[in-house]
Formats: sequence, structure tokens, C-alpha cells
Amino acid sequence: MSTCLVSFVVCDFDYKADLNHRISLRPALIAKNRADNAIGVSPGILGAIADFVNVPYSLEKMDQIGIPEGYFSGGMENWGLVIYSEPYLAYGNHLADAINKQSAITMISHEFAHQWFGNLVSPLWWSPQANDCGRIYSLS
Repeated sequence: MSTCLVSFVVCDFDYKADLNHRISLRPALIAKNRADNAIGVSPGILGAIADFVNVPYSLEKMDQIGIPEGYFSGGMENWGLVIYSEPYLAYGNHLADAINKQSAITMISHEFAHQWFGNLVSPLWWSPQANDCGRIYSLS
């Protein structure tokens, strides 16, 4: 199977895990439970996409990491390791964070969709033009 991107991250972060999902953030954010929301929605999002495309997620786990702002912006859908700008994974539970939560869930959904469209879809039967973010946005 082809992949668009493969990544390795070496850092001194802590993580919050739930079954096959792990959210890695700076230790101070993990201590403040700022990964709880992302770890709560991630399994459901991944499962919903697998159900929608009728193809199970092919890896045993999904790692996600939030990189501090200024070093990284947005998200990157590496196979089995999604990298985000930190606010997408470290949003809080306050009412003022409702827009951030919606933005984070949209970003997580978008990057997870790339695990199928971009990582599993082979260029042998999809043209490179069909394998773009326009298709991913229509699913997320």
C-alpha cells in the first residue's frame, strides 16, 4: 500500500492514551487535562470514517501530536501519526472554546480522512488530481 507521508517525532512530551489512540502534548498541557477532549472524540471520528468508506483503519494505533505554535501550522496527515498545531488538540472545556472545539474536530476529521484518501488510495487507480484536499474537505 502506498503512503503519502511518513513521519517520526522525537520530543520530551507527555501523552494521554485511550485504547489505540494517543495524544502527545507538552507536559504542562497534559497535566491540565487539555488532551481530554481530543482523546474523547478521536476514536469516534476514525470509526465513522471507516464505516463511511467501508474500509477499516489499517493500523493498530493512531498517534497525534500537538506542536507548539510558531513551529507548525495546521495539520499533517502522516500515516499513523497526525501532527497538528497545538491548539487543535489542546482546547479546553470553557464556553469560549466552543469555536475552537468545532475547529479542532473539523481538523481532526480532515486529517483522519487522509488515512484513507491519500495514504491507502493507490495512484495506480486514482489520478494525482483526484487525490487532493478538495476531496477530503467534502468528506469532513
